[in-house]
Formats: sequence, structure tokens, C-alpha cells
Amino acid sequence: MLNPEVGSTIMLIRAAIPDLGPRERNVAEAIVRDPSIASRLGAAEIGAQVGTSAATVTRACQSMGFDGYPHLRTLLVRDEGAAAQAARGSNVHKHALYRLFAEASREIDAAPATVNLEAFTRAAALVADARRILLVGAGGSAAAVSAIALRFMSVGIVVDAPQDPTLQLLACRLLVPGDVVLAISDSGENSSTLSSVEAARAVGASVVAVSSFPRSALAGMVDEKLIIGASGLPWPESVLTSNILQIFLLNALVAAVGETRGVSDRAATVFDDVIRVVTGNRRPGDTETDSPSVNL
Repeated sequence: MLNPEVGSTIMLIRAAIPDLGPRERNVAEAIVRDPSIASRLGAAEIGAQVGTSAATVTRACQSMGFDGYPHLRTLLVRDEGAAAQAARGSNVHKHALYRLFAEASREIDAAPATVNLEAFTRAAALVADARRILLVGAGGSAAAVSAIALRFMSVGIVVDAPQDPTLQLLACRLLVPGDVVLAISDSGENSSTLSSVEAARAVGASVVAVSSFPRSALAGMVDEKLIIGASGLPWPESVLTSNILQIFLLNALVAAVGETRGVSDRAATVFDDVIRVVTGNRRPGDTETDSPSVNL
């Protein structure tokens, strides 16, 4: 029996929506729009709201991995109660800072349950076997590209991560079969990222996408898609939380790829030396020549 972590039920429903039929999808989307509907309405009443039957509501719940509507209803009521208790016990009313951190904490706790672990394993294997790894992403996802490029380098895996969208497109057109593009886009609809991915696919390269939305244009173009981060929160809170979750997921991907390839001691030593240089933190006995400082 599916037993998600407290607070993760709605994220699991959202992740399952793309695989549902039209009527079942209407049921799931109604619950996502208003999770408190479960504490007020039975299966027949929800069905009436979306123009379908109680049997379809039951089938929708089972298609999403729940035993039935009573099981889903219990989980949603549990999550609603936990959220209310957390709000009463926090400083949420004192300052927006507390509200932001409390919501982000709940999203982070619930997010791992929404990731398709089989897709994650396949994506990690694809990246680990790549001849060349190219990271692309623009707009709000550009920071994630830089952060994850550094993480790859820190375990001794050389990647390309141009920041300019034109350079990303050019690099994608120069790829060959056996290369892999890691495309990061919260919305999955960024036009420059889509152009880069299209160019990569045209020359036979593989593409792994990291996004918040399983039905985005990007998700439909790639070999593997890793979906995490669609919280349903108002913008801009949802963008911030989604980016954080995607960076966590990408760090896990780097760890999995590094384990497959084998992280070398030399990589750790080189990374440590570089950090010393750019921060100006010299070891005892180092000279100016040994460790020149760089102003950042």
C-alpha cells in the first residue's frame, strides 16, 4: 500500500497526472486545485463536481497508486492537519521570512517521494556513459547550470557549461552520438533551451531533462526526464522552491554518476588546491608564488 511521507501526497498526485486518462485526470486535477476537498466531500460528490462517477474517482485513486478514495482521503486529511499544526507552532505570522522557510522545508521533505527512481537510475547511467557532457539552461535555471558544473568538476568529471544561450546552441550543434546534454528548465518551456535540445537531438546526442512539469515541451523531447519541484505555490515562491529542489536532485545525480565512474583522489586534491587559490587561503609554508590569490 502506498504510504507517502507526511505532506507529499499532493506532489505524488501531481506527478501521476500525465499518465491518467481524461476523466481520471479531471479528478486528480480537482484534488490538486483544492486538497481540502477531501475533508468535505465523498467520492460521489467529487465525481459530480467534475462530471463523472464515483467509480471513476475510485479508479483514478487506484491508478495513482492508492488503494481507493478512502485511502487517499485519509492521507490528504493527515497532510492538512500536519500543515495546520506546523503553522500554529511556527513564527509564520511574525515575518515573511519564517513563512518562506517553513514552506520550503515542507516542499523539500516531500519532494523525494515524487521522483521516479527508475528514471533517475537510467538518467545517471546515460550521463555516466557519455563521451561528453554538456549542461544547458537559461533564465532562472542558469544559476543551476553553474552550480552543477562546479559539482561535476569537484568529482573529477569535466563538463561544458556555457552560460550564453547562443553558445549553448552552437555547442549542441557540434555534439555527436554518444554525447549527453543535461537540460535544466523549471518550466520546460524556455525557448532557447528548447532550441538547444532540438539541435542536440538532430545530431544524435542524448538528452536528460530536469524540470518541474512532466507535460512540458521539454519533457516531450528528451530521452529521460527527471521531474521534481512543481509545488503549486504562487509565483515567485514556487520558482524559488523549484530551483532549490532541482539543484538537490542534480547533486544526487552527480553523486550517482561519480560513483559509477569512480571518483579519484586526484580530483579531490585538485579541487582543494583550486579553492585555496581563489580564496587566498594558503597552507603553512606556501609562498605567494605557490598560491596566488584571486579577487572574486
